Amino acid sequence: MKHLLFPVICLIACQLKQVASHSSGAPASACKDLIPQHADIVVQESPSPYSIITSGTSVYGTQRLNVTLKAELENTFKGFILQARKVDSQELLGAFSFPQRRAGGLPANIRKLDCDGGAAVTHKDSKAKTVVQVTWESSGYYEGNVVFVGSFVKDYTTVWVEVKSEEVQVTKSSDQPTTLPTPAYTDHMMTTASTSGSSRNINTLHGVPFLLGAMAVLHFSN
Repeated sequence: MKHLLFPVICLIACQLKQVASHSSGAPASACKDLIPQHADIVVQESPSPYSIITSGTSVYGTQRLNVTLKAELENTFKGFILQARKVDSQELLGAFSFPQRRAGGLPANIRKLDCDGGAAVTHKDSKAKTVVQVTWESSGYYEGNVVFVGSFVKDYTTVWVEVKSEEVQVTKSSDQPTTLPTPAYTDHMMTTASTSGSSRNINTLHGVPFLLGAMAVLHFSN
Protein backbone atom coordinates (compact mmCIF):
# COMPACT_ATOMS: atom_id res chain seq x y z
CA MET A 1 0.00 0.00 0.00
CA LYS A 2 2.81 2.39 0.88
CA HIS A 3 4.53 1.88 -2.46
CA LEU A 4 1.28 2.83 -4.21
CA LEU A 5 0.84 6.03 -2.21
CA PHE A 6 4.36 7.30 -2.89
CA PRO A 7 3.82 8.12 -6.61
CA VAL A 8 0.53 9.83 -5.75
CA ILE A 9 2.18 11.97 -3.08
CA CYS A 10 4.97 12.93 -5.49
CA LEU A 11 2.44 13.91 -8.16
CA ILE A 12 0.48 16.08 -5.73
CA ALA A 13 3.68 17.73 -4.51
CA CYS A 14 4.73 18.53 -8.06
CA GLN A 15 1.33 20.04 -8.86
CA LEU A 16 1.42 22.15 -5.70
CA LYS A 17 4.88 23.41 -6.62
CA GLN A 18 3.68 24.42 -10.09
CA VAL A 19 0.64 26.21 -8.70
CA ALA A 20 2.77 28.01 -6.12
CA SER A 21 5.25 29.20 -8.73
CA HIS A 22 2.37 30.38 -10.95
CA SER A 23 0.62 32.31 -8.20
CA SER A 24 3.69 34.12 -6.89
CA GLY A 25 4.64 35.67 -10.22
CA ALA A 26 7.00 35.11 -13.12
CA PRO A 27 10.50 33.82 -12.31
CA ALA A 28 13.67 35.66 -13.31
CA SER A 29 14.18 33.06 -16.04
CA ALA A 30 11.21 34.61 -17.88
CA CYS A 31 12.91 38.01 -18.17
CA LYS A 32 14.42 37.37 -21.60
CA ASP A 33 11.61 35.78 -23.62
CA LEU A 34 8.69 36.75 -21.32
CA ILE A 35 7.41 33.17 -21.39
CA PRO A 36 6.24 31.80 -18.01
CA GLN A 37 7.97 28.59 -17.07
CA HIS A 38 4.83 26.46 -16.86
CA ALA A 39 4.47 22.86 -17.99
CA ASP A 40 2.41 22.33 -21.15
CA ILE A 41 2.17 26.06 -21.83
CA VAL A 42 0.75 27.10 -25.19
CA VAL A 43 1.74 30.51 -26.59
CA GLN A 44 -1.27 31.95 -28.41
CA GLU A 45 -0.96 33.22 -31.99
CA SER A 46 -4.37 34.90 -32.10
CA PRO A 47 -4.78 38.65 -31.43
CA SER A 48 -4.33 39.42 -27.75
CA PRO A 49 -7.49 40.13 -25.74
CA TYR A 50 -5.28 42.27 -23.50
CA SER A 51 -3.65 45.65 -24.05
CA ILE A 52 -0.97 47.88 -22.52
CA ILE A 53 -1.94 51.55 -22.39
CA THR A 54 0.22 54.53 -21.38
CA SER A 55 -1.02 57.84 -19.98
CA GLY A 56 1.04 59.80 -22.51
CA THR A 57 3.14 59.51 -25.66
CA SER A 58 6.16 61.45 -24.40
CA VAL A 59 8.05 62.11 -21.15
CA TYR A 60 10.83 64.49 -20.17
CA GLY A 61 13.63 63.53 -17.80
CA THR A 62 12.26 61.65 -14.81
CA GLN A 63 8.65 62.62 -15.47
CA ARG A 64 6.37 59.75 -14.43
CA LEU A 65 4.07 57.79 -16.69
CA ASN A 66 1.09 55.60 -15.77
CA VAL A 67 1.01 52.22 -17.50
CA THR A 68 -2.21 50.18 -17.50
CA LEU A 69 -2.58 46.48 -18.28
CA LYS A 70 -6.18 45.90 -19.33
CA ALA A 71 -8.34 42.93 -20.30
CA GLU A 72 -10.74 43.60 -23.15
CA LEU A 73 -14.46 42.76 -23.01
CA GLU A 74 -15.15 40.02 -20.45
CA ASN A 75 -11.65 38.53 -20.38
CA THR A 76 -9.48 38.25 -17.26
CA PHE A 77 -5.85 37.39 -16.67
CA LYS A 78 -4.28 35.58 -13.74
CA GLY A 79 -0.66 36.56 -14.28
CA PHE A 80 1.57 38.98 -16.17
CA ILE A 81 5.09 40.28 -16.61
CA LEU A 82 5.84 43.83 -17.80
CA GLN A 83 9.05 45.57 -18.92
CA ALA A 84 10.03 48.89 -20.52
CA ARG A 85 12.51 48.43 -23.39
CA LYS A 86 14.53 50.81 -25.53
CA VAL A 87 13.24 50.47 -29.08
CA ASP A 88 16.72 50.72 -30.62
CA SER A 89 18.49 48.13 -28.45
CA GLN A 90 15.78 46.25 -26.50
CA GLU A 91 17.63 47.05 -23.26
CA LEU A 92 15.49 47.50 -20.16
CA LEU A 93 15.06 51.07 -18.97
CA GLY A 94 13.68 52.94 -15.99
CA ALA A 95 11.96 51.84 -12.80
CA PHE A 96 8.44 50.82 -11.81
CA SER A 97 6.49 51.73 -8.71
CA PHE A 98 2.99 51.01 -7.43
CA PRO A 99 0.88 51.54 -4.30
CA GLN A 100 1.45 49.02 -1.55
CA ARG A 101 -2.29 48.92 -0.95
CA ARG A 102 -5.18 48.54 -3.35
CA ALA A 103 -8.65 50.03 -3.01
CA GLY A 104 -10.26 48.71 0.15
CA GLY A 105 -6.92 48.35 1.91
CA LEU A 106 -5.99 45.03 0.30
CA PRO A 107 -2.26 44.35 -0.19
CA ALA A 108 -0.86 45.06 -3.64
CA ASN A 109 -1.12 42.16 -6.06
CA ILE A 110 2.08 43.27 -7.84
CA ARG A 111 5.73 42.74 -7.08
CA LYS A 112 8.99 43.89 -8.62
CA LEU A 113 11.16 41.48 -10.60
CA ASP A 114 14.90 41.90 -10.98
CA CYS A 115 15.97 41.07 -14.55
CA ASP A 116 19.77 41.19 -14.26
CA GLY A 117 19.63 44.72 -12.92
CA GLY A 118 16.78 45.76 -15.22
CA ALA A 119 13.34 46.56 -13.87
CA ALA A 120 10.18 44.54 -14.42
CA VAL A 121 6.96 43.88 -12.57
CA THR A 122 4.86 40.74 -12.25
CA HIS A 123 1.80 39.45 -10.42
CA LYS A 124 1.80 38.43 -6.78
CA ASP A 125 -1.27 36.20 -6.78
CA SER A 126 -3.26 34.16 -9.30
CA LYS A 127 -6.62 35.81 -8.76
CA ALA A 128 -8.50 36.89 -11.88
CA LYS A 129 -7.66 40.47 -12.88
CA THR A 130 -9.15 42.88 -15.38
CA VAL A 131 -6.97 45.96 -14.80
CA VAL A 132 -3.52 46.52 -13.26
CA GLN A 133 -1.85 49.93 -13.15
CA VAL A 134 1.77 50.81 -12.35
CA THR A 135 3.89 53.94 -12.59
CA TRP A 136 7.12 54.12 -14.61
CA GLU A 137 9.88 56.69 -14.81
CA SER A 138 12.96 56.91 -16.99
CA SER A 139 16.54 57.23 -15.79
CA GLY A 140 16.63 60.88 -16.87
CA TYR A 141 19.72 60.36 -19.05
CA TYR A 142 18.27 58.41 -21.99
CA GLU A 143 16.87 59.98 -25.13
CA GLY A 144 14.92 57.94 -27.62
CA ASN A 145 11.80 55.81 -27.85
CA VAL A 146 10.69 53.12 -25.42
CA VAL A 147 7.96 50.51 -25.67
CA PHE A 148 6.26 48.61 -22.87
CA VAL A 149 6.26 44.88 -23.49
CA GLY A 150 4.35 42.30 -21.49
CA SER A 151 2.90 38.82 -21.38
CA PHE A 152 -0.53 37.89 -20.05
CA VAL A 153 -1.45 34.53 -18.51
CA LYS A 154 -5.12 33.63 -18.95
CA ASP A 155 -4.75 30.27 -17.22
CA TYR A 156 -1.97 27.83 -16.45
CA THR A 157 -1.40 26.79 -20.07
CA THR A 158 -2.72 29.78 -22.08
CA VAL A 159 -0.52 32.85 -22.53
CA TRP A 160 -0.10 35.79 -24.90
CA VAL A 161 3.55 36.81 -25.21
CA GLU A 162 5.17 40.17 -26.04
CA VAL A 163 2.07 42.31 -26.14
CA LYS A 164 3.28 45.86 -26.84
CA SER A 165 2.15 49.39 -26.08
CA GLU A 166 2.48 52.34 -28.42
CA GLU A 167 5.98 53.81 -28.44
CA VAL A 168 6.75 56.59 -25.97
CA GLN A 169 9.27 59.33 -26.77
CA VAL A 170 11.74 60.00 -23.95
CA THR A 171 13.71 63.25 -23.78
CA LYS A 172 16.66 63.32 -21.40
CA SER A 173 17.02 66.05 -18.81
CA SER A 174 20.07 68.32 -18.91
CA ASP A 175 22.79 67.70 -16.35
CA GLN A 176 23.04 71.45 -15.80
CA PRO A 177 21.56 74.59 -17.39
CA THR A 178 23.29 75.78 -20.53
CA THR A 179 25.04 79.11 -19.88
CA LEU A 180 27.07 81.32 -22.15
CA PRO A 181 30.55 82.47 -20.96
CA THR A 182 30.79 86.13 -19.94
CA PRO A 183 33.14 88.04 -22.32
CA ALA A 184 35.93 90.23 -20.88
CA TYR A 185 34.64 93.60 -22.05
CA THR A 186 36.98 96.59 -22.59
CA ASP A 187 36.36 100.26 -23.43
CA HIS A 188 37.21 99.83 -27.11
CA MET A 189 34.56 97.11 -27.65
CA MET A 190 31.72 99.54 -28.42
CA THR A 191 30.89 97.88 -31.77
CA THR A 192 31.12 94.22 -30.58
CA ALA A 193 27.99 92.24 -31.57
CA SER A 194 26.06 90.71 -28.69
CA THR A 195 22.98 88.53 -28.32
CA SER A 196 22.31 89.80 -24.79
CA GLY A 197 20.66 93.13 -23.94
CA SER A 198 22.65 93.35 -20.71
CA SER A 199 25.89 92.86 -22.64
CA ARG A 200 25.02 95.75 -24.97
CA ASN A 201 24.44 97.99 -21.95
CA ILE A 202 27.81 97.07 -20.50
CA ASN A 203 29.55 97.92 -23.77
CA THR A 204 27.78 101.28 -23.99
CA LEU A 205 28.60 102.27 -20.41
CA HIS A 206 32.23 101.30 -20.78
CA GLY A 207 32.43 103.37 -23.99
CA VAL A 208 30.99 106.59 -22.51
CA PRO A 209 34.17 107.66 -20.62
CA PHE A 210 36.20 107.03 -23.76
CA LEU A 211 33.94 109.27 -25.90
CA LEU A 212 33.87 112.09 -23.34
CA GLY A 213 37.64 112.04 -23.07
CA ALA A 214 38.09 112.14 -26.83
CA MET A 215 35.66 115.07 -27.15
CA ALA A 216 37.51 117.01 -24.45
CA VAL A 217 40.86 116.58 -26.21
CA LEU A 218 39.41 117.77 -29.53
CA HIS A 219 37.81 120.84 -27.85
CA PHE A 220 41.01 122.03 -26.18
CA SER A 221 43.16 121.34 -29.22
CA ASN A 222 41.01 123.70 -31.22
